[in-house]
Amino acid sequence: MTDAIKIKIIMLLLLCVFVVPSSYALCSCEMTNDPIFEGESQSFLCSCSSPNERNQAYNISWYDESSNLLNTNLGTTPGNINTPFGESFIVPSGINLINATLTGTNLEGQDAAIVLAKVQGDLQIVNISSTQIPLIGHKGSMIFRVLDYQNKSVTNAHCSIAVSESVGGSPSTSVQNSITSYDGWASFSIDLETGAFDENTAYIVEISCSCVNNTEKYCFNENLDPLNFAVGRVSTIATTSAWLSSVNTLTDSLNYVLSDNLIYVCANVTNENDHREEIKINYNYRCGANNEDTDRVVIDSYEEIRGISPNTTQNQCAALKIYNVPSIQNKNNSCYAATDVCIIDEENKCHTTYSTTSPVFYLYSDTDTENEEYLNVRSESESMLPIILGFGLLAVLLFYIGYNMVKNENKSLKIEIALAGVQVISGAFIVLWGILWLLMDFAAGRSYYDVVKVFFTIYSIILGFVPLIVWLVSGLIVTFLFLGRFFRK
Repeated sequence: MTDAIKIKIIMLLLLCVFVVPSSYALCSCEMTNDPIFEGESQSFLCSCSSPNERNQAYNISWYDESSNLLNTNLGTTPGNINTPFGESFIVPSGINLINATLTGTNLEGQDAAIVLAKVQGDLQIVNISSTQIPLIGHKGSMIFRVLDYQNKSVTNAHCSIAVSESVGGSPSTSVQNSITSYDGWASFSIDLETGAFDENTAYIVEISCSCVNNTEKYCFNENLDPLNFAVGRVSTIATTSAWLSSVNTLTDSLNYVLSDNLIYVCANVTNENDHREEIKINYNYRCGANNEDTDRVVIDSYEEIRGISPNTTQNQCAALKIYNVPSIQNKNNSCYAATDVCIIDEENKCHTTYSTTSPVFYLYSDTDTENEEYLNVRSESESMLPIILGFGLLAVLLFYIGYNMVKNENKSLKIEIALAGVQVISGAFIVLWGILWLLMDFAAGRSYYDVVKVFFTIYSIILGFVPLIVWLVSGLIVTFLFLGRFFRK
C-alpha cells in the first residue's frame, strides 16, 4: 500500500469521525420515575439544544427488557430550543424494565427504568389526568387515584405536589400537604403564573402520598382495612397550552418611498382554541441607515384592542404613517416592523404577550425636507410648548401669592386671608395637574402613557383631586366667614 493511499485512508477516517456525528444531534432524555410500579404512568422527558432540532417530527418508542415494542407516540418538537417535551405511557404488568427511545430527523435520545412489583407498604398513584386546558395566567388542575398494593381505593392518604422543569430540578411551585384522597380519588390546582411558566412546555409534576399511623385521620382501603404505614411517589408530565397557536408580523411591501405615505403593519394571528380571545396589539416600525438594530429608531406606532374568533387565522392590521424624520433623510433605510400581541383579561391587563418582527424592508428618502405629516406632529408639539410654559409661570405666581397670604400679619382678618391663601395655593396645584394633562397630550407623551399610567393616576389624585377638594372647602369657609362678618355689622 503506497503512502498516498494510506494518507487518503487516514483522511477518510478523520472525516467519518468529525462529520458523521454531526449528521444528527443528541437530545437529552430521561425517565421521570426510576424505579416505577407496574400499572403506573411512566413519563419520558426530552430537551434539545440545537436549532436544527426545532419543529421536527419525532417518534418515541417504548420497549420491554426483551426489546418487544410496547407503544409508540408521535409528535413535533417545540419551536424553541431547550424547551422540554415528552410523552407518558402506563407500564404494563409482567415486565422488569421499561425503555424509551426518541428518534427523528436530527433527533436521538434514550433512557430506561426498572419496573417493580407492588408489595405491602406501597401506595400506587394512577389514572392521572388534567381536568382543564392549562393556560398561562389561569389555573392548572389534575385528578388522580390512590390505591394500595392490592389495587384497592385508599381514603385519607395525605398527598403533596411539586412542579419542576427537569428531573430532580428545583420545584417551580408546590401545593402544601393539604390534599387528601377520598374513596381513592384526589385532585389539586395551581396558579400558572406569568413568568413562572411558559407556553407549550412540559413540566414534571411530582405527586407524593403517604399513610402514617400517627395521623389524626388514619388511612383505610375500600374494605375498611387500616393502612398503618404506606408511601408512594410518581412523576408525570404536564404540558402547558398556548392561548394563540401562532403569531407573525407582516408588511404589505418590501420597498417604500416617501410618497407611499402609509405602511400597513399586520399581526398574522392563529387561534386554534374553541373560544374567542381578546387581544391588545401594539404595532410599530423602525428604520435606520444600515442593518444594525442600534441605528434604527421608531418612526410610527399604534395600539388597539381587537379580538380573534375560535379556529381562525387572520391579519390584524394598522396603517402607520411614513414620517421623513431627520435620522432617515436622504438615505435608503433598512427597516423592520414589530407587533406585541398580548392576551388581556377582564380588566384589560396583559398576562401573555407574543412579540414578533417582520422581515427587513427598505424605505427610500430622497430629501431632507420633513413631509407634511411629520411637520404636523412637530408643529402640534411646538404650539403647545408656550401654553405649557405659561401655565407653569401661572402656577409659580399663584403659589407665591398664596404663600404670602398665609403668612399675613393682619390680625383682624388673619384666618380669612390665610384660608384664602390656602385656596390660591390649591389653585397652583390644580394648574400643575393641568400641565401634566397637556404634557401627556404631546406625541411623545401619548406613546409613554402605558408606562407611566400608574404614576399618572397617583399624581392626579395628589395634585388634582385633593387640591380641588381643598380649594372648594377653603372657598366655602372663607365665604361663610366674610358673610358672618358682614351680617354681624
